[in-house]
Amino acid sequence: MQTTEYKVVVIGDTEVGKSTFVKRLYYNLNNLFTSIKTLGVDVLPVELHGNMGKIRLNMWDCGGHYRGLAEGYYTGSNGAIIFKKSGNNNHLQFENTLPESVKKFYITDYDMNNEEFSVNEYKHQLYNWIMG
Repeated sequence: MQTTEYKVVVIGDTEVGKSTFVKRLYYNLNNLFTSIKTLGVDVLPVELHGNMGKIRLNMWDCGGHYRGLAEGYYTGSNGAIIFKKSGNNNHLQFENTLPESVKKFYITDYDMNNEEFSVNEYKHQLYNWIMG
């Protein structure tokens, strides 16, 4: 049986933990840390399991100050994971360019050294979000 796939863009300002978050999900590691800036976009598939079976999120990790296709990266997206900081509204420059039909999942003040949820908890939340 073919796995259902969803395109999810991961957006937000530079150096807020987007790449670390995606790689933690991909490698299933809670203590992974990456400091290499994303130039353009990196795409990684993340498999999730839940009550309705297995799905795959093709996670488009967009660099904070990306150029390239810019909003073109959002074409065909089913969802967007938006990283934001509670002290500013920089995330709006990314969020406001999304098509209205795209589901939004917010991560506020992601702390790469002391994350709020484990990888498995985030996977569970993402599964329920995209399937809901």
